Amino acid sequence: MKQWLNSLKIAVVNQDEETIAKLYETIPDFDKTQFPVEELKEAEALIPQAISILKEKRDESGKVMSSIKASITYQRNM
Repeated sequence: MKQWLNSLKIAVVNQDEETIAKLYETIPDFDKTQFPVEELKEAEALIPQAISILKEKRDESGKVMSSIKASITYQRNM
């Protein structure tokens, strides 16, 4: 958990969507008896931030794709 949490912290600070996505696929089982409460609280605070970064990057990608489609359409109509 500690390594996963540290990796998530770094990914959130760097807004590294690839690492966030990989970490999302390997979310540990948050069994409260297994992990310290402080680590659980940190994860609870970081996960929404990570999700927000992924949504932001998804929206940016959508805008870029729309722009590319518009450029292709424009080039075809010339």
